[in-house]
Amino acid sequence: AHYDIYYRVQTQGFGWLGWAKNGEAAGTAGFGYRVEAIEIKLVKKGATAPGSTANHLYESISSLPLSRQNALKQAQSYLKYSPFSRDGLIEQLQYEKYSYVDAIYAVDHSGADWYEQALKQAQNYLKYSSFSYDGLIEQLEFEKFTHEQAIYAVDHSGADWYEQALKQAQNYLKYSSFSHDGLIEQLEFEKFTHEQAIYAVSIIGL
Repeated sequence: AHYDIYYRVQTQGFGWLGWAKNGEAAGTAGFGYRVEAIEIKLVKKGATAPGSTANHLYESISSLPLSRQNALKQAQSYLKYSPFSRDGLIEQLQYEKYSYVDAIYAVDHSGADWYEQALKQAQNYLKYSSFSYDGLIEQLEFEKFTHEQAIYAVDHSGADWYEQALKQAQNYLKYSSFSHDGLIEQLEFEKFTHEQAIYAVSIIGL
């Protein structure tokens, strides 16, 4: 097949849902809501979906197996208090002994926007530590956010990377001694640009 078949439905109570494809379930289950409209599009195999694929199916929690209900509640509870990547939250649920299948279901139906979760995580990091642009992307990817989610988060974090370089330089000097060139080199090792490193060192007065 050279095409993917994408479709989305408009349902009573929810309106238009996300796009599903190639036989995936779409609509609602366990609510008794009617389908009011359907839209279908042919897309070249492997090409980008015509819109968001999130939330293409809503299931009443009472219609789920108990293990899946509990996994979903646990996932939503975690997200109230801390940001997670999709894969990070799946791992956390598995650590809590939920099955992989239940963890996947719970995470994919948690309602999380993973780009916003990445942004929250980036902002949390910046409250307590200093990062370069590339260093923060790397840290978010370590937390299992995708490269695209990490870039979105860092671009929208509001950080001034020159000020981050200055804070990092000041932190180094609290605990160790550096020469002018040595501190520039250390900041560049932390993925600050040469210009950011020079700015930080010049403000400090080394």
